[in-house]
Amino acid sequence: MSDLMFMRSLIDGKAVNIEIQRQDKGAAVKRARYNSSMLDTNSLPTGENFDALPETYVIFITERDVLKLNEPIYFIERMIVGKNEFFNDAAHIVYVNNSIQDDTPLGKLMHDFSCADPAKMFYKEIIDKVRLFKVDEEEDFEMPGFMDKIIEKVRRETAEEVRRETEIKNALKIIENGKLTLEEIAKCFSLPIEEVRALAAKNSV
Repeated sequence: MSDLMFMRSLIDGKAVNIEIQRQDKGAAVKRARYNSSMLDTNSLPTGENFDALPETYVIFITERDVLKLNEPIYFIERMIVGKNEFFNDAAHIVYVNNSIQDDTPLGKLMHDFSCADPAKMFYKEIIDKVRLFKVDEEEDFEMPGFMDKIIEKVRRETAEEVRRETEIKNALKIIENGKLTLEEIAKCFSLPIEEVRALAAKNSV
């Protein structure tokens, strides 16, 4: 996996910065903060109202587990301290740990990022491009168009994970308040009843 950076102005109205980093220092936390601020700076014309700022994603795909918490993916959001509430400034930072290459969609994508043999890859978009590149090394690899598809895959999976995390946090708050039955909470948030019961049991400890 090489050190690469890809900047995209807008994907579905969201400003996205994605970087692939081999060195831990290339994905330092203050670099993530800097990249997030640069997305804002480049997205807002002079004199424009701040409400015009798009939702932003800074995504680091790292060769090792930079945050060292043994997770395949990390979602960093601003929170209101002591209130367990999101600040909701629409700025998101995501770290994807390439060292975890399990059987999940994200794990398979990380495997393909590190694999040089198309016969061992999972995603057709990557397989097709790698095979094309190997057949004719003189041909332009058209990396921007190729990466658009990969960025979109990561963005969709990231958005789904963020949605899921938010639903679980909201479900926990309702469990704490005791205003709904566990069955009603499960239906409201489209969560398995077993998962809601586990959350309730954990919350009561």
